Amino acid sequence: MRTGRKSRRKNRKSRGYIVPMCLALSGTLMAGTASADTYLGTELNGILEHGGSWNSDDEHRSITSDGDTVTLRNVGITNKNHHDQSWYYIDGFKAPEKKLVMDWDWEQEWKDPGQMGPVRSDVGRIEIEAKDLSLTSDFGPESENGQWNNKGLFADSPKDVPTPGILDVKVSGVINLKTGHFPIFADPGSITITGFKELNAEATGRMDGSGYVVRNVTVDGKPSTIRITGTPDSKISLLSQKSYRLSDRKQTAVVEDGSPQGQGTLIQGGRISIVRNAEEAHSIVMTAHSHTEGHIDIEGAQAVTIGTPERKKEFAVQGFSKGDGFSTIDINKTWKGKVTIYGSVAAESAEVNIYYAGKDSRQNGEVLAAKSHLDSEDGFTLNGTGTQGTQSGIMNLFFSGEGAGMKGNMTAKEGSSITADFSGDNAFFNGDITADGEKSSVTVNASGRNAVLTGNVSVKDGGVSNVNLSGESLWTGKSALSGTEAASNVSVNDNSTWKVTADSVVSTLKLSGGTVDLEGGAHQIKIGHLSAD
Repeated sequence: MRTGRKSRRKNRKSRGYIVPMCLALSGTLMAGTASADTYLGTELNGILEHGGSWNSDDEHRSITSDGDTVTLRNVGITNKNHHDQSWYYIDGFKAPEKKLVMDWDWEQEWKDPGQMGPVRSDVGRIEIEAKDLSLTSDFGPESENGQWNNKGLFADSPKDVPTPGILDVKVSGVINLKTGHFPIFADPGSITITGFKELNAEATGRMDGSGYVVRNVTVDGKPSTIRITGTPDSKISLLSQKSYRLSDRKQTAVVEDGSPQGQGTLIQGGRISIVRNAEEAHSIVMTAHSHTEGHIDIEGAQAVTIGTPERKKEFAVQGFSKGDGFSTIDINKTWKGKVTIYGSVAAESAEVNIYYAGKDSRQNGEVLAAKSHLDSEDGFTLNGTGTQGTQSGIMNLFFSGEGAGMKGNMTAKEGSSITADFSGDNAFFNGDITADGEKSSVTVNASGRNAVLTGNVSVKDGGVSNVNLSGESLWTGKSALSGTEAASNVSVNDNSTWKVTADSVVSTLKLSGGTVDLEGGAHQIKIGHLSAD
């Protein structure tokens, strides 16, 4: 390490000043006493105050400033007592009026780059405060090597440390993250990203196990959280270019959480886009995966878009749990922007609540509520490992926005339930409804003015379906029962109409100011119990 020490002594002499340990300036590094020759806090403070630059003798690492932008090349940000401190690093950055650029690259002939990624907190707290933040760490061949160095914002915890690392990032402008592994990863740890107007995070899928953009997992019972909160007019783009696993090349989501209740992942902003360009089909937003359960909350004041039109056949949103775990996913529970989902939505031993409150919100894809399995339908597989979920799924869909609607089938299995409310004016549903045995249930309420439901109801052994029409809504379709103890209940109220398209069977039919249209008597309805007001 004599090389780095010699270089810094030259820089100090050429600047002709003594660097104070704590600077009360507009841009200041986190205060602290350097304990290793590779700690560059004093160098950064001097550059912020007087300008200039620092370069290592091998020219692989540098700190430069043009007055507005500070650039760190292969200089990491990590805790002072972190075991990687033998490499060149600073322990925080507080310059709210400065742009911070972190360029992280490495050539194999340079040997080990040292620190596991540009920003890592595993012992204590790291704070980054800047006007803009740009971080790039995308180098090396596509292999299992280099995955640690290609992370972005990373918080974790060594086995012998009881409290996970904390990483606080506050940026008033734009954040750009591009990495070969995970741009944002808590494993376990606490990551908070706040204040920004725009956040773009891209995973190129270069390294083994990559493809995740945001991942939060609990390890050894230690708490783990990710909180991404932009302003109500902010933009968030989470893009996965490729899912890359040497074993199966498909088991990575774009956003994944594997943490207990009360922890989880929050993504909140104005316009939120979560997309994967990878050829491999897999979930885009997912809980648990190899963990027992997870919890995700996504809130978009203006819009939330998950998936792309050409990828409708995969799970866009998958609430998934194993064993006795019970995951949750909430989308726009608080903020009521337009929600557009391309792909299926599943609640497998989990509860999923989605609020399609914005005008013309869309669910483009099927909806499933069931228990989780080792081979979970067609969208995701654990390849025979793990534990099947013991709890039934719960799916709640709220189409309250004007013109909000769904194109796709609804299926409840294994004692699970789906409730879909079409309360928005001109709300619509186009698909079939299936309650598949074991007291599974599907309830569809159409109360919005001129709401339209199109599709058939099928109830199998022990299942229950409820179709409730009001507010001059219209259902066009038939009802069928099979097996024993199946029940189909239909209520037609307030100038609403059920237009029967084929012979039907219902357990109960309730009429209260509504109409059943048999198309001129061409079809018949077998009714268990009829009531009319």
